[in-house]
Amino acid sequence: MNVQREGFSLVEFVIALAVLAIVAAIALPAVNRAREAARQTTCLDNLRRLGAGVHTYQTTHKVFPPGQLNSKFLTNVAPGFCADPAEAIKPTPGGQGTSWIVQVLPHIEQAALHKSWNFKQNVLGNAQAASVEIAGLYCPSRRTNLSPTVYGNVQRVAADWTGGGNDYAGCAGSGIVFDDKTRATYVLSPEQVAATAGGDGWSPYNQDPLNAGIFGVNSRIRLEDIGDGASQTMLICERRLTDSAGPESQISSDGWAWGGPATLMSCRLLPHTGVVFSRGLVPAPPTGGEPGHFDEADSSHPGIVNVCLADGSARAVSFNISLSTWRELGSANGGVPVRLPD
Repeated sequence: MNVQREGFSLVEFVIALAVLAIVAAIALPAVNRAREAARQTTCLDNLRRLGAGVHTYQTTHKVFPPGQLNSKFLTNVAPGFCADPAEAIKPTPGGQGTSWIVQVLPHIEQAALHKSWNFKQNVLGNAQAASVEIAGLYCPSRRTNLSPTVYGNVQRVAADWTGGGNDYAGCAGSGIVFDDKTRATYVLSPEQVAATAGGDGWSPYNQDPLNAGIFGVNSRIRLEDIGDGASQTMLICERRLTDSAGPESQISSDGWAWGGPATLMSCRLLPHTGVVFSRGLVPAPPTGGEPGHFDEADSSHPGIVNVCLADGSARAVSFNISLSTWRELGSANGGVPVRLPD
């Protein structure tokens, strides 16, 4: 009696596996693209909520929040005055060194956290509050929490903090914002700005009126001060975060409460590439070492960085945006209309 066996032959089994492998190879990139699209949408939503929080603050106080609050300054850093970066991270009676994000906490569904903040203490003195994780301050394509083992070389308020990270920065303009060595934010006087100007009268520093953005040290910018128009001026952007251990210009800072490189950026550099402007708005390649700087825009999205404009809208901008358009986007009073490509 013949017994009929049901099932696959070895050849059929191998063919079935090959078909499944082909289907998986075709489907997996589509699945990954869909996941990244969802993450990018979440990132844009984060920026919209932050932008809405800034605008609610502006409606209440009639000015945009200060980019960082400081009461102590350095006078021995060339080419001029800087906010003392130690004010935030060392025991400083009456110190501040706080970021614009601290100011908008009540307007981004963090009223309780804002209420717990002791405004007579600096960031380090508010360690418990400043190290709280806020999900909306992380781009999900990059990370969902502060992990010292992933970004072990970034500067934090305290090296042992395991929370309070941040992936978004307020736009301080299109000039040089920080002193690389001290990490201090420049607060140049008009006389110091004039002393740094070239033959064309243009200074590369952020206090030059053509470079200035919405956020700065103890800034009080009004909506009507944005001469280029809110829809053509950057408010917030995804920021660079690298695990570089040096040189100093590449070491990132991290912390949503920390005023300075952790929460401010400049459009003097193209996103991700590190290409900078020289005088006269002529593109100049980076000199020496790996391209990149701690105050530039960057993201973990393929080929784009997400930004929030001063009108509260959020959109993606290609890494291939022209240098001149990017710079004008960061300046609040550059005087040149910006047309972002679709």
